[in-house]
Amino acid sequence: MVDNEKKIQEYRNKLNKINKNIRNLKKPKDISFNNYFGLFLTFFILSILFFFIIWPIIVHICLSILYFLCVFAEGNTSLDDNFRIFDEIVEKNSWLASIAWDYWKVTLMILFIILISFIILKFRIDQVYNRNIETTKYYLTKLKIEYKEKLDKALKEFEKEQERKRKEFEAQQKAKGLVKFIDNLGNEKWGTPKQIKKWKEIEIGLNNNFANLTGYQFEELIAELFARMGYKTKVTPKSGDYGVDVIAMDKEDIIAIQCKKLKDGINVSNRDIQRARGSMDFYNANKCIVVTNQDFTIQAKEQARRTKNTEIWNKRILHEMIRRYFIDKD
Repeated sequence: MVDNEKKIQEYRNKLNKINKNIRNLKKPKDISFNNYFGLFLTFFILSILFFFIIWPIIVHICLSILYFLCVFAEGNTSLDDNFRIFDEIVEKNSWLASIAWDYWKVTLMILFIILISFIILKFRIDQVYNRNIETTKYYLTKLKIEYKEKLDKALKEFEKEQERKRKEFEAQQKAKGLVKFIDNLGNEKWGTPKQIKKWKEIEIGLNNNFANLTGYQFEELIAELFARMGYKTKVTPKSGDYGVDVIAMDKEDIIAIQCKKLKDGINVSNRDIQRARGSMDFYNANKCIVVTNQDFTIQAKEQARRTKNTEIWNKRILHEMIRRYFIDKD
C-alpha cells in the first residue's frame, strides 16, 4: 500500500517535471531568408559608403603622405621634379597602384563572401536548432505519455486496494452489529442503531434549524452540548431564571448561557446581551454566552464585542459545535 502511494507520488513528480521542461522549450524559430535580407542590405549599403567615399579619401591621404616623403627623401624643391619622382616611384612599384585603386574591390568581394557564408551558416544553425527543439519535444511528449500510463495503472491498483479494504472494513463493522451513517456533508461514520437514531435526529435538527424543538428542548440540547464539551451543566427553572437558561461549570469557569430559539428572520438584540450580562452576578458566573439558532443585530454584536467575557454563538457556530460534539466525536 505504502509502496503504491510512493509510486503514485513519484510518477506525479516526474510528470510535473516533464511538463515543466516542455513549457520551457523555446518556440521554434520561423526560418525565412527574408529574415536575413535586411542584414544583407544594411551591410551592402555600409560597404558602398565605405569603399566609395571613406576608402578613396584614405587612399588619397596615404598617397599625399607618400608624395611628401618622396620630396623630402630626394631633397628637390622643383614641383615638376617632385611629380616626376612620384610617378617613377608608383610606376616602379606597381603594388602601390594596386593598393591605391584595385585593393578595395578585392576587399569588398571578400567581405561579401564572408557575409553570404555567415547567412548560410546562420540559416543552417537555425534549422539544426529547430530540429533539436522538435526532437526534444517529441521525446518528452513520448516520455510523458509513458509516465501517464504508469500513473493511471498505479491509481487503478490503488483504488482496487482501497475498495478491497473498504469492503473488508464494512464486513468487520457489520459483524460487530454497527450500521453505516452518512451525514449531509457526505462524511461516513459507523455506530450502533441507538447512535444512528441520535445522529439522524441531530441531522434533522440541523436541516430544519431545530424548528422541531420547543424552547425548553432547545435549552436541553445546549446543556447536553456543553456537557459533551466537558462541563457540568444544569438547566435553570423555566421561570425566574433571570435571563439565564443553562449554567455550565468546570474547574475554572462558571458560564451563564442564554438560549434564544427564534423564527427565521428574527435576530437577537442588544437588550438580550445586556440581560444575560446582568444575570451573571446572581449565578456567580465569570463568563457569559448567548446562543441562538439565528443571528445577532449589529448593535448586539457591538455590545458583545465591547463587553468583557461575553461570547455570542449564531447559527453557523451552533451548527458547527453540534456537528462536532454530537456526530464527529460521538
